Amino acid sequence: MKNSLRLLVIIAALLIACTNNKNIQTEDAKGNELEGLWTLKSGKWSNDDGTFLRFPEDSILHGSAFVMYGKNHFMVVAEAPRMDYFRGELVKYSVDGNKLNTTRIVSNIEELKGKTDVWTFKIEGNILTGKIGGDVEVWEKVE
Repeated sequence: MKNSLRLLVIIAALLIACTNNKNIQTEDAKGNELEGLWTLKSGKWSNDDGTFLRFPEDSILHGSAFVMYGKNHFMVVAEAPRMDYFRGELVKYSVDGNKLNTTRIVSNIEELKGKTDVWTFKIEGNILTGKIGGDVEVWEKVE
């Protein structure tokens, strides 16, 4: 699992390093604020049965999660060893005001490949909060 995590981080770094900045335009200033590495501070995700998983409150979720934003793509790497859970995704995104439009390009979870979502987000200082439906994620920028 650690080798998979390292490989995904290396791929993300290469993707960002190889991006041709002349051909990419961010739709507004918030897109620029997203760029960089973020770590998950808290989250609440709904289950199909109406219950919720909460991080860090639910000990089964203990692990780490990072998202690295580039100009128009981001990579998510998350693990929860107690659940034998690992997630790695490469996602294309665009910003429209406070909306983050996403399309998963690569995912280790087959049914998520190609899935599109629209998140509402805000950035306050070094804190990024994203919401979709009843799900909420709070990320802190890694300096």
